[in-house]
Amino acid sequence: MTLRSRVLLIVSGLIIFMIAGPSIVLLARGFRYDFSQNRIVKTGTLVVKTEPRGARVFLNGQELKTTPLIHRFLTPGEYSLEIQKDNYFPWKKRITVHAEQVITINSPDSDEIALFLSSPAIFPVATSTADFVASENGIFYLRDSTIYRVDQGGKNSSLLATSAQKLTSARILSANDNRILIKAADGTYYFSGSRQIRLPSDFGEVMAGSGETLYARTAKGELVQFDLFASTREPVANSAKAFALFANDLYYISGKNELVLHQLAAGIAPRLLADGLPQCVNCEIILTDDKQIFLLLDQTLYKLNHELEKINSPVTYAYKSPDGLIYGNNNEVWLYRTLSSLPNELLTRTSQKIGGAIYNKKTGYLFVSEGREIKAIEFDGLGQANVYTIAETKNTEPKFSVNEDGTHLTYLEGGSLITLQIR
Repeated sequence: MTLRSRVLLIVSGLIIFMIAGPSIVLLARGFRYDFSQNRIVKTGTLVVKTEPRGARVFLNGQELKTTPLIHRFLTPGEYSLEIQKDNYFPWKKRITVHAEQVITINSPDSDEIALFLSSPAIFPVATSTADFVASENGIFYLRDSTIYRVDQGGKNSSLLATSAQKLTSARILSANDNRILIKAADGTYYFSGSRQIRLPSDFGEVMAGSGETLYARTAKGELVQFDLFASTREPVANSAKAFALFANDLYYISGKNELVLHQLAAGIAPRLLADGLPQCVNCEIILTDDKQIFLLLDQTLYKLNHELEKINSPVTYAYKSPDGLIYGNNNEVWLYRTLSSLPNELLTRTSQKIGGAIYNKKTGYLFVSEGREIKAIEFDGLGQANVYTIAETKNTEPKFSVNEDGTHLTYLEGGSLITLQIR
């Protein structure tokens, strides 16, 4: 090779390095050339995880890899994102990619996107079913005056108790382990194994305490403690408009519109928590898992801090959820997160009447009954919620439940108790 050729080769290499070197450095640092804007821009990264895995990801119609997916060097801007998997509903959303940011697509309470089966597996559980309730111990249901328990997947049904007489117009008030309270046309019954106890006829609202103890509000408004073993009652308060139990703590609203705490295990005098509560005919106390106190007084929801704080109105129901409170009315459902700086979040609003409403934290979806449909509505503060019809029923507003993992939905249609595997 001649000297001239060597010089040309060295010079050419230097020129290529001077051009390519900065480009490689810029690319490594996340820069790329945006031809639409005719300039170099800083890029972002997209992360997509799904449950189950192996879903196909499309960005602006172009197929990428399957999930879990990390897609780098995206120019800032809006994109159409779609996720598809055979036998599952498609998931779609408009997303915005920002420079120097990792955009993770997930539900509010999980790092994955929950995908739902488009044709759920159906497991008929029982016929001639009068009522059912779901708890952490399974699903308890009443059939032909006999109480059964089945696991959350609708399998492994076991008989718990059989009533000595026929229970008509019966519904299950509560069920925990083998302790079950049932309200029938002729009274309220307590079942535990082979034991069946008919409670006093003047008992209205009843809750199970620890051991052999029940608490009840009588027809005259008196709050009493009832000993199941001795069938004796002991007065707790002369007048109570509502009461609630949390472990060994008994809360009640007195006839003087006071909220009182009675610490049962401590053996100390009742303690006044708040007085001067708004007058109410229909009163309810709701306690969350972190012992936050909410009061539903004639369709107005309050939270008790140092003083009574109005949350919303009109509210027709409220119940605790894994991290707060679910409440709403015929057209709205709200989530109040007790440990959030912005606790009050609207989950859905619709012109059609909403029946039951259950927020499933695992999937980030709200399950509601609307007419003859049970729907899963994605919780999305940006207003791009994916909505799926999980089940179409013959009856309007069927009673239903969703297990904690969001894998099974159980509903009562006519007298048929049915479980669907939805994920």
